[in-house]
Amino acid sequence: MAGMQTRNWTLDPADRIAELERENAKLQRINKVLMDRVERSMDFQGGAFSLFQTAIVLEQKIRERTLELERALHKLEDSNRDLARAKELADTMRTRLFEAIESVNEGFALFDSADRLVLCNRKYLSYWPSVAGRIQAGIRFNDLVAMVAAAGAVSEPPPDVWLRERMEHRHDLKGVFLNRLSDGRWIQVNERRTRDGGIVGVYTDITVIKREEERRRESEQAEKSALMMLNDQLQQAKSQADQANLSKTRFIAAASHDLLQPLNAARLFVSALADLEQPAANAELVDNIDLALASVEDLLSALLDISKLDAGAVTPEVSDFPLRGILAPLA
Repeated sequence: MAGMQTRNWTLDPADRIAELERENAKLQRINKVLMDRVERSMDFQGGAFSLFQTAIVLEQKIRERTLELERALHKLEDSNRDLARAKELADTMRTRLFEAIESVNEGFALFDSADRLVLCNRKYLSYWPSVAGRIQAGIRFNDLVAMVAAAGAVSEPPPDVWLRERMEHRHDLKGVFLNRLSDGRWIQVNERRTRDGGIVGVYTDITVIKREEERRRESEQAEKSALMMLNDQLQQAKSQADQANLSKTRFIAAASHDLLQPLNAARLFVSALADLEQPAANAELVDNIDLALASVEDLLSALLDISKLDAGAVTPEVSDFPLRGILAPLA
């Protein structure tokens, strides 16, 4: 009995209560057997001394069994109190845990090792308004996501593709999973496996972040389009400028060529005039005119060469030369 009593205290409250109830039933059976024995002894012996002796033995045994029964009942009462306190503490902790989960801004869902929903907060249910009333504790995750896909709660990708990708991520639990809901919200899912094999998931609304990304992407695209348009305009302007420059070059080449002809004729006339006998003053004047015409001819020849360079008809040859040939005529 002492060994049984010691063992009772090592069990949890529920097992201890069951053990004490079995012990109580055993004591009651023992008392009944003792009473039957006394009755049989009185029937067969009938002697006063024997009856007295039996009564004394029976009284002693009944007293011992009664004491044991009282002790068992006290233990049973203690166990009941411990069990009630443990249940009250568990209820309190569960209530506090649920209140803490409800107070967070993110959606929260806990699934057990069989992937059945244990608990979730209202924020989690708010992401699936079309099926929130059907999401109850005990529902399996694959049934839950199939219900979400069938209700069209996710806008993209298509429901069958989303369902397949969601289950693949559920098996791997690598990285985050993004949901674009039919109402335009973006939900980021972070899931981790618990020690007992369950899965805890945190669902964060990142709609603001995704919209900022979309606006930035649209702005970058608009910038890129504007740059491309500007580049096209610049290319067009450059092409027009090149065409205008080519036309100018052709005009200069033609004008230079046409101007050289009457200039050559004027120099011939000056040369013929120089061959005639002239007073000294006139001869010097004729020489100056010839020099001036020669300078104009050199300038037009240089302009013609420049136009040929612009047109690409002449390849320049870079070399060193004395500046005297340019500065002397200027002087």
